[in-house]
Amino acid sequence: MSSILFEAESAFVGAMWNALRGGGQELPVLGREQLADLANLCFWTSLEEEEGRRVLGAVTLCLRSQAPLARAFTHPVPLTVSALTRLLMASPRSSLAVSGGPEGLHGWGLLDSEPDTLLRLRVAGLGKMQASLGQRVLALLFRGVEHIPAASDEEALNRMLLNAIGREYPDPKLDVHSRKFTRLVASCMLRHGQGGALVVVPAADDTWREYVRFGHSFDEPAARLLRDSVLALDEGMKEGARLYGVMMCGGAGPEALEDLRRRHDETMLLQSLTQSLSERVGDLSRVDGAVVMDTDLRTLGFGAKLHFRQDDFCVTTVNGVTGDSRTGVPLSELGGMRHQSAARFVHTIRDSDVVVVSQDGRLSLFSWSETASTVCVMQHLEHFMWDYRVA
Repeated sequence: MSSILFEAESAFVGAMWNALRGGGQELPVLGREQLADLANLCFWTSLEEEEGRRVLGAVTLCLRSQAPLARAFTHPVPLTVSALTRLLMASPRSSLAVSGGPEGLHGWGLLDSEPDTLLRLRVAGLGKMQASLGQRVLALLFRGVEHIPAASDEEALNRMLLNAIGREYPDPKLDVHSRKFTRLVASCMLRHGQGGALVVVPAADDTWREYVRFGHSFDEPAARLLRDSVLALDEGMKEGARLYGVMMCGGAGPEALEDLRRRHDETMLLQSLTQSLSERVGDLSRVDGAVVMDTDLRTLGFGAKLHFRQDDFCVTTVNGVTGDSRTGVPLSELGGMRHQSAARFVHTIRDSDVVVVSQDGRLSLFSWSETASTVCVMQHLEHFMWDYRVA
């Protein structure tokens, strides 16, 4: 290529190449050089616009034999910046299937389903890129710098968070759901691009109500919709796994297969419903004010104004990508009023968490740190939220 940002030996390309080689499958590209070419194509495409709209989307490296659910083109499309721009604009939600060879890189179709074993390169905004394999983040590019993230997957990110705040939640099982669906809502807030705040308050203590003024609140049946859907999905997946185990052990007759199929269909429907409900919660953040949920996953209301003590204090910040931390950071360095209000609220209600998405796409999580005895702000979490889905 005439303009090179990524060299074949760069850390970004190396992370992708190592992941591909470790997959034990036939490789869809010819070496690190073609991977570097693809990374450069995606970077220059991220700077393009079409009719005033930024290019967003993803390419997935795979052969046709690795992706049975794909809409293949009649003729493969040689990849150039203009071709990639056109294809990503046409299909921002379905990855472009890409492979290489002696004649260069080409897109051969659109993927309707992707196995977790495939490598994906996402164009996430102006000069922003993410390489991932399944739920594992391999490498990032933002602010012109390549990063190999300190927390490569959700479990590692959770450990980093818990180490930073030095506290555990009362019910670890419930905490898994609470953190997971908090991120799901946050990913929707990122997608709609208007910014917003999500406040997660303790279900067992109403002290926080003194400091929240709802614009609109929900009655109990409406508040429980997401919670009930999550619990039903969880139960359905467990029952499906049990039925599958019984069938594989030869302990059931032909009717077991029919039961398994029925359970699978019900679970897929619940998964779709839960995803939709989570996205609707995220949409509530389009209006001024915060969305409020509790740790039981009840959606309590939206358009909420936060009230807090006007204490003067400093916070600790942790970079979610590099793992680096800073102490003694004044509130004025966090950003605008939305970020400062989140810090003040958590400083007042210390068993709450606040997720803030700025209009420029930055995502931060505010929690009370027992370790530092102040508010801890996990920053740059947007790099771990793209395409977050119910699993």
